Amino acid sequence: MDKSGEKKINSPNELGVTEIEKYVFWKINKHAVSHSYQRMIVASIDKFYRLVVGVELNLKHFPTCPN
Repeated sequence: MDKSGEKKINSPNELGVTEIEKYVFWKINKHAVSHSYQRMIVASIDKFYRLVVGVELNLKHFPTCPN
């Protein structure tokens, strides 16, 4: 943990779907992002994990997840 009490993440492999969900829902609520921006956030996270990390995330339950 760092000085602010938040856990420091060193690798995307340390994050699971639960942590990603929490971030997306925090971002949506905190910044009142539009539906199209929500879709971009989820699609970007999904693509990053698939292409860079090589991990398939199960984000299909997100209402903003691309098909």
